[in-house]
Amino acid sequence: MDGPFASRNALIGLVDETTRLNGRFKSTFVDSRRQCGLGASEMMVLNAVVEAKRCPTVPEIGRSLGHPRQTVQHAANALVARGLIEAVANPDHARALLLRATQKGIALKREADARADAIAEQLSAAMDLKQVRAATLALRAVRKQLEARVRGEHKCEEQQNGPRGSGPAPVRRSAEREGGCAPEGARSEKRRRRTKREEMDGQDAA
Repeated sequence: MDGPFASRNALIGLVDETTRLNGRFKSTFVDSRRQCGLGASEMMVLNAVVEAKRCPTVPEIGRSLGHPRQTVQHAANALVARGLIEAVANPDHARALLLRATQKGIALKREADARADAIAEQLSAAMDLKQVRAATLALRAVRKQLEARVRGEHKCEEQQNGPRGSGPAPVRRSAEREGGCAPEGARSEKRRRRTKREEMDGQDAA
């Protein structure tokens, strides 16, 4: 491999190339998005929702695309406000709502797709499409290997520590001092001491 990363691991060179390529793609296809009146993160989430095989959640989109949950949630809220997607109940999780595209959202996405296809048609005239398809398959294979590794790490973590959120809530010793709810044991101990103190005060008064 030629270039500044020739002496390093091949994945480092791939990271550099995909980062640069992502930037070129964004600037090249920006007009297809701008005509929809959507920001980059909003179009990203709309794409994820429309093209998903099943309705995704905000955390799922964040993990899949490598973006913070807060960024995805902000974009999703904007899309809901415009009537492009809707949040529906998730039978598997009470708090993580499912995101579903509306007909308006699907139509807007297809319009953007048509403009992007026109741009791609112009660019591809000077490219070897067989090479492009081969690169796509190679990148997909690398992505799936990385995702499988991440899923394996999460599974090992859950086996060692249990599923996230399944353990008992930690006891906060400073709960009373911070104005929160003290654990039941702490409240019982406090009542016991107050009762004993009142009994002693009563004996002194007698």
